[in-house]
Amino acid sequence: MPLASLAAAVGGEMQGKGAGEKEALPTTSKIFLEGREIKFTAYNIGGNNYFKLRDIGQAFDFGVGWDDATRVITIDTSKGYTYESIAINETNFSDPVFRAYVAGPEIDLNQDGILSVDEIEEVKVLDLSKMDITSLQGIEFFTALVTLDCADNLFVALDVSKNINLYWLNCGGNQLTALDISKNINLETLACFNNQLTVLDISKNINLELLDCCSVQLAALDVNNNINLVILKCDGNQLRALDVSKNMNLKWLFCQSNQLTALDVSKNINLERLGCSNNQLTVLDVSKSISLKTLWCSGNQMTVLDVSRNINLEWLHCNSNQLTTLDVSKNINLVKLECSSNQLRALDVSKNINLEMLDCTYNKMASEAAVVGLGKSVTIDFKFEPQK
Repeated sequence: MPLASLAAAVGGEMQGKGAGEKEALPTTSKIFLEGREIKFTAYNIGGNNYFKLRDIGQAFDFGVGWDDATRVITIDTSKGYTYESIAINETNFSDPVFRAYVAGPEIDLNQDGILSVDEIEEVKVLDLSKMDITSLQGIEFFTALVTLDCADNLFVALDVSKNINLYWLNCGGNQLTALDISKNINLETLACFNNQLTVLDISKNINLELLDCCSVQLAALDVNNNINLVILKCDGNQLRALDVSKNMNLKWLFCQSNQLTALDVSKNINLERLGCSNNQLTVLDVSKSISLKTLWCSGNQMTVLDVSRNINLEWLHCNSNQLTTLDVSKNINLVKLECSSNQLRALDVSKNINLEMLDCTYNKMASEAAVVGLGKSVTIDFKFEPQK
């Protein structure tokens, strides 16, 4: 709601009141900002509503000050609202656990029950994880905050629109159904896993390097603007497609347990870890990902898997596909190989001199003799299935 509309809504405040005393009663008028009701301490005097200018400045986020030399109140719409002093009470901090934490000596340094400007500016890091907090009302006062860990609590909403200096946010393990981080353009790390988000807009967060949005019920995820991403974890959602062609700095990509039918990682040449298990992939081309060290692609529908160019591979997990052959002769750094529940009739590991663990159970191999070049130091899990 623009300021002009607000003035029209409360109307007549600047008119003369006439002589005599007027009774001040709490106003019954309601003010809405973008469809959300804002609670003000306001009074009706002679039929007109009176609000504190600082309350309006706070709600609409513009600067309110005092010029002592000219004794003039100043309004600066080019700057955000700066809090002066905040009472540590139920009105400002509704959750008793959070309120008690703020009232402690680490935040309220002089223990006067009020947060001064200096005390607010001192708060750069907050660790509120695992405290059974039901509401983070009041977090908006900490405008200097750069790191916020509020994981594993009980709140259903989180407003960080005023915390524009945040670069690290962990709000995983709550009950969030929405998360607006459009104002947090400095964010480098965002962990919002294990919530109930069906939509996550990170288009404005171009500085993101790590995103963990596992198990939040996403049906779509657009990371095209996030070209600085190094780690992307989006396991356990409902994604049918995932475009990572613009994310050429990716080193870790985990998109397991979704509904992906295709995954193009041809542009992700810096990938070191790729987890795409439990999807519906029939093809996976990792020939351009020559830095790959870990590949988990189990539980798909692949009949062919070419890892001949992945010479740095240390762990290959390709269980439960439909592979009839598997050539690991070029993967001399391989330490773990798990290829159970496929249709392999033979497996040559003679070149895999660093191999320590092999699981090739439930294939089409008649006996351990079908595994060629097996070293004595290798721990093998083998249950033979008669050839058909």
